[in-house]
Amino acid sequence: MPPYWTRLPILGENPLSLGHFLLLGMAIYFSYKNLKTKTLGKYFIAGLLFKLFVGIAVSLVYYYYYQYGDIFQSFKIAGILRDIFWENPQTYLKIVFLDQKEHIHPLVQHLDITPRAIFFYKILSPFSILTAHNFWLIVLYWSFLGYLALWSCASKLAQIFGNEKAWAAAFLFCPSVLVWTSGLFKENIFWLAFSILIIVLLTKRITFFGKILFLIIVLLCFGLIFQLKYYYFAVIAPIWLSLYFILFSKKYFDLQKIAIPLFLFLFFLFIFGASFLHPNLRLDVFLQSLENNYFHVLESTRNHNLIGFERPFTWFSLFWQIPKALIASFLQPFVWEEGNFLKRMVGIENAVLLGIFVFGFWKKRPNFSFFRNPNLGIFSMAVILYILILAILLPFSAPNIGSLVRYKVAFTPFVVYFLTFHFLAQNHKLILTPRPAS
Repeated sequence: MPPYWTRLPILGENPLSLGHFLLLGMAIYFSYKNLKTKTLGKYFIAGLLFKLFVGIAVSLVYYYYYQYGDIFQSFKIAGILRDIFWENPQTYLKIVFLDQKEHIHPLVQHLDITPRAIFFYKILSPFSILTAHNFWLIVLYWSFLGYLALWSCASKLAQIFGNEKAWAAAFLFCPSVLVWTSGLFKENIFWLAFSILIIVLLTKRITFFGKILFLIIVLLCFGLIFQLKYYYFAVIAPIWLSLYFILFSKKYFDLQKIAIPLFLFLFFLFIFGASFLHPNLRLDVFLQSLENNYFHVLESTRNHNLIGFERPFTWFSLFWQIPKALIASFLQPFVWEEGNFLKRMVGIENAVLLGIFVFGFWKKRPNFSFFRNPNLGIFSMAVILYILILAILLPFSAPNIGSLVRYKVAFTPFVVYFLTFHFLAQNHKLILTPRPAS
């Protein structure tokens, strides 16, 4: 382990860091006081304790077991930005807001820094400044903020669609979701932004000033997702915009019979538009970009972690390899596969989820009649479409099982919900109403 990472003291460089623990405790207390009567309020403390514990535990696993990882690289470069801030605030602001990367690169020339990584370090750097570069405090703060977003999202979904236990299990207690949305992982920030987008979409009443705030929040969240995970953005934005257009149009038109066809039309229209937002998403180079990324990952992947696909990639070859991609996304790693600690834990989780799926169908045959409800059906279709697109494309672009188990956290909560809702609870409702004109 590099000398910079050999010590991660609890109190950091400043004994006043102890005050952050008091501040965090107060934030938890007032959050619980305000949210305990809300939907899923009874799960708030238990879920938060799990989240904070997992955030610390995963960091310890990376520190003592792996002794490397992007969380430590992120922490290191955030510390470099912090030092720049105290030495020359003007230079720091240029780096953060004017994207002057030349101030960073000479300090970390041995690292492969991508624009997405630099953007992430910028987000992390204020926490390094405020906590006196205390690793554990940053982990706790990020885990807490990530949990607030996930809990609020799950609470809103449970309020709208019912089935509180299933939403709590999927968003608050699923092990892989807890692991990859805690601590200093990019997926934590992704889910924070994605949760806010879901909450805004499902909010019923918005005033005039609320609409201005609504627009600012939506743009910020989409910007965060695009900068961190542009391939997630290319799926989320078309689905979100299509759903919002339909919810907005319901104020003026009866869309009961055409809601689903209209949604699909809008989705593919927005997908086409999203393809112009990033060079790798352009339809004329998409397959080549996918294959280039495949080879890039292939070079650094051991055989036992590799998900092999036939090449070259064509639309036809991708189509007939879809079953293999879906198996990789939903079932791998298998519980008997060799691998590191986290890989084995994910293998156990996959086996448990498969057991829940089989047991659920055998014990209580599910009732999918709610798909015939035009309102519920469109949301169900949107979620399933989101899951399937990512579950198919992610294995092709990231044929490393270790990377895939992390990337698929973008849709894992919804998969867990669909696996558990039919026997954790039976009620399916929709209390969302068209947005009133203001």
